[in-house]
Amino acid sequence: FYRFLNLARRAGITLPVSAGVMPIVKRSQIERTVSLSSASLPSDFTRMISRYQDDPESLYAAGIDYAVRQLRDLIEGGADGIHLYAMNDAAVAAKVYDGIKDLL
Repeated sequence: FYRFLNLARRAGITLPVSAGVMPIVKRSQIERTVSLSSASLPSDFTRMISRYQDDPESLYAAGIDYAVRQLRDLIEGGADGIHLYAMNDAAVAAKVYDGIKDLL
């Protein structure tokens, strides 16, 4: 995100740029997201998945924590805005909000 934002600013784009984060809390989300986007995943994220792949409750908590850390970094790093892709899961949105509300 920061690389993209810097490139946009150097190109003269002054409009606000928001970052989007989708908390990955289920193994099926990971498989679907990667298959649809062919995205590569950060090594710390793949380690988290490997560690909790057979423990849905721990994966859920780790996914929330990972998203919270991403969002905190983006907010503290000066992102113009953030968009949370909670996939219609109010519990995910509430847990993420609890982790960042002190910054809002």
